[in-house]
Amino acid sequence: MRPATPARRWAREHRGSRAGGGNPQADAGPGAAGFDERLDLRPIPAEATWPLRQAVLRPHQALEDCRFPGDAAPGAFHLGAFDPAGGLVAVASFAPEPAPAELRAALTGSDVNSDSESAPAADGGSDSEPAADWRLRGMATLPDWRGQGLGQALLGEGLARLASLGAAVLWCNARLGALAFYRRAGLIAVGPSFELPGIGPHRLLGRRVDESGAGSSDGGNRTTGAADRP
Repeated sequence: MRPATPARRWAREHRGSRAGGGNPQADAGPGAAGFDERLDLRPIPAEATWPLRQAVLRPHQALEDCRFPGDAAPGAFHLGAFDPAGGLVAVASFAPEPAPAELRAALTGSDVNSDSESAPAADGGSDSEPAADWRLRGMATLPDWRGQGLGQALLGEGLARLASLGAAVLWCNARLGALAFYRRAGLIAVGPSFELPGIGPHRLLGRRVDESGAGSSDGGNRTTGAADRP
């Protein structure tokens, strides 16, 4: 029998019905069958994620444009889910990067300089220590494998690894269609939606790494700032 990795344990504990809203780019969460334990989750090199990122997230861009600045950052790691035949069907990347100040303040209660940038930026930025904050990017699942719990398993594995490193915050810029998925994983939305040129509308999301449970008490629907991130 295949050993129970942190990802498989997390997926078992957080199985549930799929929320509405769907998302064409990221796994919407486990269906009735839950996580398929024939699948294998393991670390992969950054370059192994690029073709799937391109196919699922950025088909209009060249492969070299699917290389993210944090891919080679010290400590960054990349996870892949493989089908029984050995094909890569889902990926997620985690890299140390300061969270935007307003998000970190909402999650940790830390003071934020009123003159700091309030609009989410693609490269983030805050007064926090870089090693404490980690960014999730490039989470993508092939269409035929969505609804199998792969996204939740990859995120669960990533959170387990980050917890072992003593990380404080995980954040991302999520496509609007993926909000339900991230909210079920305990991430909250902060601030208004914003546009990433050539990619579409996103929201800034995050959670404390040491937060227990799959979702926040308010359903991850908290917003701050104006009159909403894979």
